[in-house]
Amino acid sequence: MEGQCRVCGQTHANVEPHLYDYAQEVDEDLMCQICLQPFVSPVDLLCGHTFCQPCLLKHLQVQKLCPIDRQPTDLKHSSPSSLVLKKLIDKLLVKCPPGVDCGQTVQRGDLEDHLKFRCPVLKSPLRASTSPPSVASLSLSQNLPPKIGITRLPVLEGEVSHIEIPRLSPTLGITVVGGSDTALRCIVVQEVFPDGLVAQDGRLKPGDQLVEINGVDMSSASHHQACQALRKLKSQVLRLGVYR
Repeated sequence: MEGQCRVCGQTHANVEPHLYDYAQEVDEDLMCQICLQPFVSPVDLLCGHTFCQPCLLKHLQVQKLCPIDRQPTDLKHSSPSSLVLKKLIDKLLVKCPPGVDCGQTVQRGDLEDHLKFRCPVLKSPLRASTSPPSVASLSLSQNLPPKIGITRLPVLEGEVSHIEIPRLSPTLGITVVGGSDTALRCIVVQEVFPDGLVAQDGRLKPGDQLVEINGVDMSSASHHQACQALRKLKSQVLRLGVYR
């Protein structure tokens, strides 16, 4: 299903990468060799090649080979790219999307906040579609029981941010990779699914490192322990320590 994306402001299917109108020439080293566009949610294969996660997923549904060196591979053999690469692509300059076009140029990583809060053309935040909002798409704070006090703070780069997400349903809508028992040695958000609580909250992104889950330090947690901490949460609020 296609709709206006709240991250990039353009219309594309949920399973496709975000679309951007770049205001600068982009180095080839920052380009996905499947879509020939700058990386979106980049992941690395064991062979060392990097692709947009949505592009790679679509490619692997046809053939489980690296698109470049043709070595056998699978999505489970991929891992989120480094924070250095993520910061480089987030600093690329993009224009306000067609249909809005306020004439301003911002860094790609700031476009979502620009569309929500700073774009002079928009008087209200962009929504994922133009259809009437369902209960799930309404502001999370509007659905909270009065007794839950939620602190809504942004996730900042280069430091640990603490965020709270209300558990309005059991479906978080994320996958994580890594752990103390893997080569990553940390817990990293791999994918955020459009219909889950995390996507509705809008702050957690692929590539973010989870350093704490409801007060429990994840620095020495195995992959299984981190997944259990997310699955077995019984409180009404999910509290995360996030490093971006």
